Amino acid sequence: MNYVAERIAMARKMAGLSLQGLSDLMGGLVTKQSLSKYEKEETQPDTKVIEAIAAALNVRLDFFLRGKPSEINKIEFRKKMRLSATDEEMIRQQAIDFVERYEELEELTGSVLPLVNPVADRLIRRVEDVEAVADCIRVAWKLGEMPIANVIETLEEQGFKVLEVDAPEEFRGLSGVSSRGSNVIVLNTRGCDNVRKRFTAIHEAAHILPQFDPALSTRERETLCHALAGAILIPRSRFVDFFGYSRRTISIAELKQAKELYGISCRALIARAKNIGVISEQTLKGLFIALNRMVGPKGDPGKYKEGCHEKVHRFDRLLMRAVSEEVISMSKAAALNKQSLGEFRESLLITE
Repeated sequence: MNYVAERIAMARKMAGLSLQGLSDLMGGLVTKQSLSKYEKEETQPDTKVIEAIAAALNVRLDFFLRGKPSEINKIEFRKKMRLSATDEEMIRQQAIDFVERYEELEELTGSVLPLVNPVADRLIRRVEDVEAVADCIRVAWKLGEMPIANVIETLEEQGFKVLEVDAPEEFRGLSGVSSRGSNVIVLNTRGCDNVRKRFTAIHEAAHILPQFDPALSTRERETLCHALAGAILIPRSRFVDFFGYSRRTISIAELKQAKELYGISCRALIARAKNIGVISEQTLKGLFIALNRMVGPKGDPGKYKEGCHEKVHRFDRLLMRAVSEEVISMSKAAALNKQSLGEFRESLLITE
């Protein structure tokens, strides 16, 4: 079947453009009305028009020759309320494009990596359920009790497909499952340091790994995913070793030291302390007030250790391996990497 109409719509939405916006970008070569008819399959664009659309949207012609676009289901958006519907759709379509290319690369290289999910049948109803689930994940993933050196690499090794996008700062993260069963996490690189990226990545994985009581509200589920992310990043036993069993308060200096060691924000550490009963609700509020006075409502004191770079690597590794072993041609690799052949050749030279 011909899926050009759906592919035009997908490419336009990936660019965050309206029909009029695409028409303007093409200098009026194709009207808004004509574009609408193409996407509704009321008329068929000729080759020159498709080439012009591809050039305007910076996609390769072979993009329009792929099959029916995939879908991402069970989507959980972590965002602020101001994120527009257009931006949401842009991120969603970029994720679909990425997972399509990723799944094809895995098939071509025989490197399909299923999700390692040891808690798929575990149900979380309340914050007290979180600790056992987090411990089970750490054991199954052989993480021990020490700090996780690289969260994104860990998630990739366990079968998650992780994508980084440059999106409005209102967007924080997304998780979902592709129509072919791939588990997808999308992270925002804009305004996001390594500590926030680590927490967001684990938070998004938390939406996929256990089950949550259907009676929970979205807000309650988000709170539990926060709690699970904190529990995975710093196990209860290590937290208690570091801070003690019961505290009237915790110094900012201690929080900064734990942040530097475990790569988790001071604010998330405070919430973790409350969740496991190390501090009271009153102490939690007092610590947040102190932080707000010190660094503002969005700030977080202290730094994570130098040399930590939370980046996506597996897709690039598979691509380089496939080219080196001549499993795929240079041209095919360039297409999977959304580059021209010349750009891809140049990138190989740069990395050698």
